[in-house]
Amino acid sequence: MSRIMELAEQLAQAIQEGPEFARLKKAQAKLAENTAAQIMYANFQKLALELDKMRLAGEEIPPEKLEEVRKKYELLMFNEDIKDVMMAEAEISQMLLEVYHVLVRALGVLAPQTPGTDKN
Repeated sequence: MSRIMELAEQLAQAIQEGPEFARLKKAQAKLAENTAAQIMYANFQKLALELDKMRLAGEEIPPEKLEEVRKKYELLMFNEDIKDVMMAEAEISQMLLEVYHVLVRALGVLAPQTPGTDKN
């Protein structure tokens, strides 16, 4: 295994040992005890994935689809088990995004600055 992959494994282990991951696992375990909430959440994830695929394909998402997602999201937020999972997932996603930004900055591969903002 390359050094980079070894470090990635270590980073994954560190994330798994952190409080954010513990919150996610606890929330997922609680959701697993609620069959109705699991079904609602799975249906929402399926719809969200469908919209993501449409975006990636460059398709325009009909306003009624966006409204459907918004309404379902609002409904899901009334269920504490689902809300806890979604909030914990968002926290992990934010952490991973921050790790990505650290790597991009350190590698110097950020998008070029706009003309006139170069600090060199």
